Amino acid sequence: MLSLSKLTSSAGASSYFEVDDYYTKEEAQVELERTTSFQGELAKELQLPNFVDKQTFKDLLDGKVNGKGGNLIQELKQASSKTGESIRSAGTDMTFSAPKSLSILAEVLGKEELSKIHDNAVSKTLSYIERNLITTQMGKRDGAGNFSVTLEQTTKALFATFKHNTSRNLDPQLHTHAIAINITKREKETKYRSTEFKKIFENKLLLGAIYRAELAKDLINQGYEIHQTNIDGRFEIKNFPTD
Repeated sequence: MLSLSKLTSSAGASSYFEVDDYYTKEEAQVELERTTSFQGELAKELQLPNFVDKQTFKDLLDGKVNGKGGNLIQELKQASSKTGESIRSAGTDMTFSAPKSLSILAEVLGKEELSKIHDNAVSKTLSYIERNLITTQMGKRDGAGNFSVTLEQTTKALFATFKHNTSRNLDPQLHTHAIAINITKREKETKYRSTEFKKIFENKLLLGAIYRAELAKDLINQGYEIHQTNIDGRFEIKNFPTD
């Protein structure tokens, strides 16, 4: 299952770091390195670490971009309303939730390979988004001086992922928050630009289908059988006891 929500600011950034609440400092760091990641072409370009730390995550949500070597800090231009209030979105939270049967097998019975199958399905979906659904607004004037704004597709994006293993009710529920951060770049351009997330919301059903298809393919390759439980393609692992 896939759910989407907008992040209007970096104010709630710390809520993604669940491990800080119930691990020691040393254990929390290990867990952070195990369950979080930066993904996308811009993660490589900006030389971001393999895991997500609070300050870097907050800075990126605020539009502060650290260049290679940490020497360059560039503030993305923030659009403002007539009142002067910033209307720039910080990002979009895409939450990918695994089937309940997979969650129990992975998180209760310790079948770690199933957790990795979930990770792979999320990453494949993010790669599709980066190649096809990331756009930026481009303004131009015509010969008569009229100004217009169009959307131009880019091919560079940045995602921060946070994998959790329980629901709010503390039931086993493997899910990943993948935050599409509001930063992109056009090919052969040095300037960072804000991202338009409209296409992600318009293609929510498609993205959910891609995630489930990748999940089902890898499960079948591992020898599991699945059965469809909903018309939208949601499924569970076959012969798993529902009680």
